[in-house]
Amino acid sequence: MFSNIKNLLVVALVTVALVAGAITSAASTASAQQAPTQRDVAVRDQLVRAQESLLNAYRCRFNIDTHAVPGGCLDGQPPSDSSNPVRAAHQPDHHLLGR
Repeated sequence: MFSNIKNLLVVALVTVALVAGAITSAASTASAQQAPTQRDVAVRDQLVRAQESLLNAYRCRFNIDTHAVPGGCLDGQPPSDSSNPVRAAHQPDHHLLGR
C-alpha cells in the first residue's frame, strides 16, 4: 500500500518538475524575442492593407457588408482609386461605431 502511494508521489513530483521546467523555458523564450523593427511594422501594415483590400473585394463581389467598404462598391468592385488608402484603412467609421 505504501509503495503505491510512494510511487504516485514520485510520479506527481516528476510531473510537477517537468511542467515547471516547460513553463520556465517558454517564459525565457518569450522574453528573448526582440521588439519588432520599423521594417517589420511596415511589412505587417502592408499585409494588413492587402488583406483589407481582398476582404473588400469579396464584400463587393458577393454583396455582403458593403457598408464597411471605404468608398462603397461600384458594379461589384471596390473603388480602384483612393486618394490615401492607408488613411482610409485606419480611419474609424464613426457611423459603424454609433457616433
